[in-house]
Amino acid sequence: MPRRRASRATAAGGGSRLHWSHNRLGARAIRPRSLAAEAVSVLVVLLLPPVVHWRLLAPAADRVYVPSGDFYSQYLPLFHLVRASVLEGRFPLWNPYFHAGRPVLGDPQTSAVYPPLLLWSWLAPAGMPDDRWLTTYVVGSLSLAALATFLAVRALDVARPGALVAAVVFSLGGFLTSYPIEQVTILQSSTWVVPGLVAAIGVGRTARAGRRVSAAAWAAAGGVALGLMSLGGHPQVLLYGGYAVAAIAAWMVAASAIDRADEPVGQRIAGAASTLSAYGLMLVFGLLIGAVQLVPALEFAALSTRTALGFDATSVGLTPLDWLTILLPGSITRHSPLYVGVTSLVLATTAIVGLRGGRHTALLVMVGMLGLLVTVGRASFVEPALYALAPGFALFRDHERAALIWSAALSLLAGIGVATLWHAESSVQPVWRAAARAAGALVVTGAVLSALFLVARSVAAGSQGEHAAMMLNKSVWLFVISLLGLLGLWLGRESGRQHVALSAVAGVLFLELASSAWGTHAAPENPAGVYRSDAAIAYLRAQSGPFRIRNDEAWPPNYGAIHRLEDVGGDNPLQPRMLSALVESKQEWRIWQLLDVRYIASRRVIDDKGVELVFAGDGVNVYRMRYPLGRAWLVERYEVVADEASAIGRVAAPEFDPERQVVLDRPLSFVSGAGSTEGAAPRGVTVTVYEPGRLVVRVAAERPAVLVISELALPGWRAIVDGIEVPVVRADGLLIGVEVPAGQHQVMVEYDPASVRLGAVATAMGVVGLLLVAALWLRQGFRPGS
Repeated sequence: MPRRRASRATAAGGGSRLHWSHNRLGARAIRPRSLAAEAVSVLVVLLLPPVVHWRLLAPAADRVYVPSGDFYSQYLPLFHLVRASVLEGRFPLWNPYFHAGRPVLGDPQTSAVYPPLLLWSWLAPAGMPDDRWLTTYVVGSLSLAALATFLAVRALDVARPGALVAAVVFSLGGFLTSYPIEQVTILQSSTWVVPGLVAAIGVGRTARAGRRVSAAAWAAAGGVALGLMSLGGHPQVLLYGGYAVAAIAAWMVAASAIDRADEPVGQRIAGAASTLSAYGLMLVFGLLIGAVQLVPALEFAALSTRTALGFDATSVGLTPLDWLTILLPGSITRHSPLYVGVTSLVLATTAIVGLRGGRHTALLVMVGMLGLLVTVGRASFVEPALYALAPGFALFRDHERAALIWSAALSLLAGIGVATLWHAESSVQPVWRAAARAAGALVVTGAVLSALFLVARSVAAGSQGEHAAMMLNKSVWLFVISLLGLLGLWLGRESGRQHVALSAVAGVLFLELASSAWGTHAAPENPAGVYRSDAAIAYLRAQSGPFRIRNDEAWPPNYGAIHRLEDVGGDNPLQPRMLSALVESKQEWRIWQLLDVRYIASRRVIDDKGVELVFAGDGVNVYRMRYPLGRAWLVERYEVVADEASAIGRVAAPEFDPERQVVLDRPLSFVSGAGSTEGAAPRGVTVTVYEPGRLVVRVAAERPAVLVISELALPGWRAIVDGIEVPVVRADGLLIGVEVPAGQHQVMVEYDPASVRLGAVATAMGVVGLLLVAALWLRQGFRPGS
């Protein structure tokens, strides 16, 4: 039989244990009193973020706003698109409103299938302004992160106070209250990181104990967490979370082999294989649940500019100096993603001391430290090594976001520390003394670091009086918080007082984190009001379409999704490579021709013979292109250039005339320009139906020709001529081309990608698998005598 080592909750000398039992997902007999306490705890967890960020939700007189930035320029228009789709009862696969069109599911940041966003889009009042709707959703997402953390930690059978503290630390700590409030997909995906880490621990524990059904249940729960990280829309968070889970899995498999050291080699290998297979099941569930987003996103990413950023671009992050914000938030920059509270550090230290030798504690310390080292990018060798060896790290920059893993690990350690003290019913003094010593050490460390920092700043930049005052304020606050924490720990030095003392410590922790978080995002005026150009927008929307515009800083790049105006520009890390190549050619007129740009909206005067001013208002000038090609046109003369880059270069050449010639990626059934001396077919093209992702064109051609349609030729477009599907060719390096014979025809093109269908089927299979595992777990859990 494998040896089992009990994790100790107290120092040597007895005391009740912190429950690292093999219960099925922490399941225990439900008593009314216990159920009421759980309900109250859940309510507290849900309410804390709205209480801390109440001014973001307040009426106009007291309201503050998320500062100008990605929140308004990127996420507000993207999530408006999702909200509008839900309210209108449709699910478009194609987003035509920026970058000349892109797949909805191919762009993870749209979060088009993230369940909480869909639910809020459906539940929220239809008349709620978009900025308030999204702000409320962000605060609600912090509550969801707190709830997910609380339930996950409780599932490990950690005491309720420990789970509460873990939820508070994660949801109000420096990471979630920094970048993620403005970059909402980080918040969405990060919500499920702690449940993912907890599930990975649960898989290892139950698999090593031979509880296969329980291990499968944990694997299913972990797969849901990984899948929701994918659906949340931030692949970098999924990368960090996935590798953190992989580190836990490797640790647990190795531990399984060590525990069986006295057994024959075959049994040791079988035990490790059993544990590894449980983690494999978790990975399969994660891939299946997230497939509806992952498959289209991977397809689109392969065709984007994000495929090769290079080491210099991806290896940036924080500096080691930023680690000072672990103790002194706001001392370096406005955001302090590494800050989890001094009290949390004391509690985490208590977990390490109180569970001396506990594998789970050491594991979380290792995971947290790895996350901390990755945050500084090339300043440590960890990130360069991961760039070279770990798939995926070469695709992402801004590694300060790895503070997520540090925050998640410290949240769990703080919760375990509380549970350690909560259960220390006898011989409590060694553990509580260790906690008090940790608090004192942090005070001294903070004072020394502050002094060194001030001296360094003064030497480097001369007079730093204002910054010195700020640092002094931070140091005083650190001292006061630590003193209050020490007072709480002193109260618990004797048996019987620890529950009162921990309540005081938890109050200090909340005060510390809330004081740091509550004013971080507090712009006095609504940035959304700056972007209003109602008169110009009304003029453009009144024009007959379809057509695209060129937004020359008249409003934020992605606001076409809000104004329902199709734009050739945009602000998104995933830009189609073919479009980027054309833009880099600097042939702006050619871009406007090929992409059906009919109007230019600008806050400056444009002096160009090719455009005419047709409207001016709200500080915005609207210009009309004099000679647009339209959304579709016929061309008889073509040449074949198979290579995409070469085709873009040919099209960008000044002598190229897109109205009379077209560059294709492969030959057609008719000879180029046969029977024509000019190359231009009669203008017998009329768009009869247009909606996002679908276009119907009536064509009258005297001779065989190429119908060029101004939509990006990404995978998934189908062409149907007179009811018969025909091949789609790439025209002019980036557009859709369809061969049409002589005569009158109806041509329909629609976006119907196989990747979406494949992903949807895979996700449906994952859901069915979850239901099967749940049925098995419930059947085992409720058997008589179980």
